[in-house]
Order: sequence, then C-alpha cells, then structure tokens
Amino acid sequence: MKLNKGSLTMIIGGVGSGKSSLGAAIIGDIERQSGEVKYIGSIAYCPQTPWINNNTVQGNITFGNIYDEQKYNEIIHVCALEPDFQILPAGDQTAIGEKGVNLSGGQKAR
Repeated sequence: MKLNKGSLTMIIGGVGSGKSSLGAAIIGDIERQSGEVKYIGSIAYCPQTPWINNNTVQGNITFGNIYDEQKYNEIIHVCALEPDFQILPAGDQTAIGEKGVNLSGGQKAR
C-alpha cells in the first residue's frame, strides 16, 4: 500500500477485518508479518480505547506539557468539551480516572 504525501486516507472495513491491527502495525504496536513502513514527518494514531490518567481533565489534556492557554482553549473548543465542564463538579479541574468521577464513553473519547 502506498499513500501519497498530503493525502487523507481512510481505512474502511467490517467488524474484525483488521483495521485496528493495520493501524497498530503501522505505528509498531504489533509485529508486522511482512513489509516495512517508511514515512516522512510523523504519524498520528487514535486507538479505540481512550487512555485516561488519574489526574484532572486539564492534566489529561496537557499530559505533562507546559500549559498553553491558547492551545488548551482550542482543544477544548474542537473537542466540544465546554458543556461537559459546566456539569463536572470542578470543571476542567475535576479529577477523573480510577480515583475521580466516571466519564461516559463519549466524554472519554473526546
């Protein structure tokens, strides 16, 4: 499979057809049976299961990086988190994860 630079490629298939396995093989999460992956720049991969750290919502978004208010607000807007912050007990400072409040599947994914 060859993907052209700057193109948007979607992998579409039925349940169990290997879409997630292909993505995992591309980024090296699982061993490829054959072939090689060559790329220029970077690859982004969003797994099906969100990984939530025992931290605040803000801590899960910034993930140890220096807080940049403009970038943070852009992420909040793009992920449509404003309504969630209104219902969480401490907004974006609410603790989530095993020791915090439970989030819905949609909230975790966003």
